[in-house]
Amino acid sequence: MKRTRGTQLGSQAIWLSLALVAAGCSGKDIEARQAAQAAAAQAAAQLKTIKAAISATQDELSKTETAMGHAKRELTALGAANGKLNEKPQKLFDAAVAKMDAGKDNAADQDALRGFQEVADRFPLDPLAATAVERIDELNERIQERDKKLAEDQSEVRKLVETCRASSQDARKARDAALRINAAKEIDMNAAKAAERRAATLEKKAKKAKDKAAALIESVPDPGGKLGKELEACDQAD
Repeated sequence: MKRTRGTQLGSQAIWLSLALVAAGCSGKDIEARQAAQAAAAQAAAQLKTIKAAISATQDELSKTETAMGHAKRELTALGAANGKLNEKPQKLFDAAVAKMDAGKDNAADQDALRGFQEVADRFPLDPLAATAVERIDELNERIQERDKKLAEDQSEVRKLVETCRASSQDARKARDAALRINAAKEIDMNAAKAAERRAATLEKKAKKAKDKAAALIESVPDPGGKLGKELEACDQAD
């Protein structure tokens, strides 16, 4: 019994020692795990801070690039303005003269007029300013004359279209009259021939008017193509 009792006490002592050792190891593991978790949390916080800093830096970079773009455009505009300020009146005047000499319509003359107006406005004390004003008057007169001519041509086209229409209608009536039967129920050949000659003359007149109108209409205003449509149909039966 004593031996058994001693053995039991020894075993209990061993188990107690093992339990204490195990408890010590378990405590160290917990502490290590907690330390690792704390380190991970700290690293995550630092990473979040770094990401926020990177995002802020990118925003600042984007703003800087936008500002640089605005600055470049302003520099370009300033350069253009500076170049315009450095332009000489003679250069502007010569350019306007070239446009005036080449001008064949109102749009070209208006462009040249703007060039002379710029010389007069920007360099009022330069001797060329007075000449520029004279050229402006010349261009305005030329534009007015061209407008007047266009209006006259437009009116002429309308008259020619009406002549074409009326002559074509008269030609058709003449041919219809030539086919009428006389009292003897016969066609009067003399009357038919005379009517045919009259119809041919009227058709020739209509064609001449239409051809002339077609040549004029190429250079006159025709809003919506109304005149052109009337001209096309002027020698056709209603």
